[in-house]
Amino acid sequence: MSINPKRGPVLRAEAAARLRKRQKGICAVPGCGRPLPSVDRWTTSPSGDLVGLVCYGCSLVSMNRRMDDANWRLLWRNPPAAALQILPLRARYWKSPWSQGAPDPKADLGADPALDPPRAWSYAGTPVEVLYELQERRCAICLFPLVLRPARNGYFAQVHVDHHYVWTDETWVPEIRGILCARCNTNLGRTSLHEHWWGSVLPRRQAYLESPPAQCWEATRSLVYGRGRPPATFRDWSEAAKEAAIQALLEVAGQDQEKIVVAGDRRWFDWYYAGTAVHALLVEQAGRCAVSGEDLNPPRRSGGSPTVSAATLDHAGPDRRKGPLRGLITPTWNGRLREGGSKWTLHEDAQPYLAAPPGQRSPHTRGLCYSEASSAWLSPVARPRADGLTQAQVAEAVREARAQAARWRPDLWGGATA
Repeated sequence: MSINPKRGPVLRAEAAARLRKRQKGICAVPGCGRPLPSVDRWTTSPSGDLVGLVCYGCSLVSMNRRMDDANWRLLWRNPPAAALQILPLRARYWKSPWSQGAPDPKADLGADPALDPPRAWSYAGTPVEVLYELQERRCAICLFPLVLRPARNGYFAQVHVDHHYVWTDETWVPEIRGILCARCNTNLGRTSLHEHWWGSVLPRRQAYLESPPAQCWEATRSLVYGRGRPPATFRDWSEAAKEAAIQALLEVAGQDQEKIVVAGDRRWFDWYYAGTAVHALLVEQAGRCAVSGEDLNPPRRSGGSPTVSAATLDHAGPDRRKGPLRGLITPTWNGRLREGGSKWTLHEDAQPYLAAPPGQRSPHTRGLCYSEASSAWLSPVARPRADGLTQAQVAEAVREARAQAARWRPDLWGGATA
């Protein structure tokens, strides 16, 4: 990435070269007068801002002594680096979205079967898939094709549904703005990048924030993040999906009669994790709590009475996104583990569970994170289609949306296809 050192933010090495000339090779601390070493030694103010270059001796002075020294206070009031906007250390590794060439906006990505949304995507059959098609299967900012390629655990890490929080009815609601590639979504909130990372894509970034794609069509307006998968019951499964799911679970059960009974129990197909790797873990545990061994029951549906011994998915660590699955247990044991007990302080029944969690022994859930569990389908076919849109309905919704309103910022889409 090339940055003009005479205009705008500069890399730290370029800033140091300019400061050496400005300080005439002398330490920035008033009254010191010693020459600067060959290695750049930066000093900061109490607030953490870069101030200037100092000699080796001054760089060793503690912050408490600096705050009591009038010369240091004078330096902080008149820092040599005040006129420079210095980029972070790793800025030299930044790559602009179009650093390796711009995408072809005229290419018809809708005709590319490799970009078809897989049915295993948790947003497939929802208005988010309609938004994906309305964006012409491109990142809303950099315009590069969005490739929905699942990782080994079934999580689509390269396509991000971006959202922000809006105040609605005395609560903050995570409202979807658009669909971005991983790189644009990650750097969207980094203010230090600004135009020196975005480059020629900066106008599109500003237009995205001012007029999010999801708010430009009635079909995708006011979408709430995290509600891509609707609730389902066994009646919502197609016959092919039922057969595929039960067959996959029977393969997990093997010849064990208790596991076969759990695999064929239709009550579990009203469960949020029905048809996923967690369902397979339930079969491997023979429908019992991994700690106490008592029978588990499907959690209650919305509006129903509380369920006794409801199956609760336990995971390690407080971070939901990175916590690996440990097993299915009762709410009572889940509460005890969440309270911070360790395998040395908890009851002896929990020690074998914590030492060798069944979720990490199972080939279906080993290495699976808690946040990815609901979309880790045993088979792309073995999944419900509750209140979802078929591919034909998605295509019809896209045609109606484009007929009712213009595309998002057509002036910035360039020559994108209609």
